[in-house]
Amino acid sequence: MKKSVVLMGMLSAMLLTSAHANFLKKPSKCPTMASIKQVGIQHARQSEVGSDWVAWSNNNYNTNDLWMFIIISIEAKNESNALQKAQKMLPKFQHVGGPPIPEDDAYSCLYTTPMPQEKYAIAITPPLITSTLMKRLSMKYTPSY
Repeated sequence: MKKSVVLMGMLSAMLLTSAHANFLKKPSKCPTMASIKQVGIQHARQSEVGSDWVAWSNNNYNTNDLWMFIIISIEAKNESNALQKAQKMLPKFQHVGGPPIPEDDAYSCLYTTPMPQEKYAIAITPPLITSTLMKRLSMKYTPSY
């Protein structure tokens, strides 16, 4: 569980901007995987740095808030392949982080798949625009010297 909390912080910090969560209404709950599976994954885009893909959907997922559910680090040949792989991964994800944790200007929830090929996803509210999402995700690949 400690690993999940640390990972939640790292993923959230990577995705979010610098305003304060105090201005946001705290969501009552994280989206359930059942709700996320019903919606599925609708968008994919190649990372601006590296060759992996990111896939996401925006929905309220049976909550009172609009969320963006994002699967990161998908190895795929193209957009269609990334969407196909993301859909195939969905049943394996489990919610591990919540209730929602405030990070800067949004709340986030963490989801993972079982080991040994652990994958990560995050639900974030309010959703990020695509260009902000890609910039935040590309920070992951920027080496620090």
